[in-house]
Amino acid sequence: MNYVLTTLDILRAEVAARGGSLPDDQLARLYAQLALTTGEATTLEDVHDAWAMWRAFSDRPDHPDLVWFAELPESTQAYDLPYRDAIRATAARLHTGRGAQPLLSTVDIARIVHEAHRELQHRTGDPAPVAAWDDAPERHADTIASVEAALAGDDAPTQHGKWMARRLEAGWRWGRRKDVAAKTHPALVPYGDLPDDQRARDELFVAAVRALAPFHSTAGSVVFSADLMAS
Repeated sequence: MNYVLTTLDILRAEVAARGGSLPDDQLARLYAQLALTTGEATTLEDVHDAWAMWRAFSDRPDHPDLVWFAELPESTQAYDLPYRDAIRATAARLHTGRGAQPLLSTVDIARIVHEAHRELQHRTGDPAPVAAWDDAPERHADTIASVEAALAGDDAPTQHGKWMARRLEAGWRWGRRKDVAAKTHPALVPYGDLPDDQRARDELFVAAVRALAPFHSTAGSVVFSADLMAS
């Protein structure tokens, strides 16, 4: 199915959810075009103009509502509300239209996660903070893999277990202090044994990436790879 037909299907569902219907294919196409162009910025006047374009070339070119939107009674203008809201909702689901936010790839999310982690390390006095994303290419593959697993639905405890497994396989062991040279890390314990502040930071970042989820390029569910914060 191409993106135009997908837009139409989503739009019809959004209209139906608001108690409306779009039995006429031509009108539905005009509204779908609004979803793809004006998007979440669509106004009641935009909806009326699309309806007027359809009605003027249908079997009712003398329809009494074929006037400028501002000339309509407020009660008539309100008829367009569910359609405007459905068009905006369709655009939001597709990330289209004027003013749409750019989509984030998995790599983009990995970069954001990495930089947020680095900033937190500096603010909390981490003895061995990571370098900036562009200066740490050796960390990219591991970070991206962790984000991909999180995008697939891993929660914070699951991510922590996978992080531990990778670190142990690489020769790391538990230690009271993080020491890159000695390969020791205090977070190499079961998730339930982590300090409250560490788990709180993990959950904070879960919430942060869930806020980014609508902007992920696959529109999939996103759960933050919490243990990037401990690595």
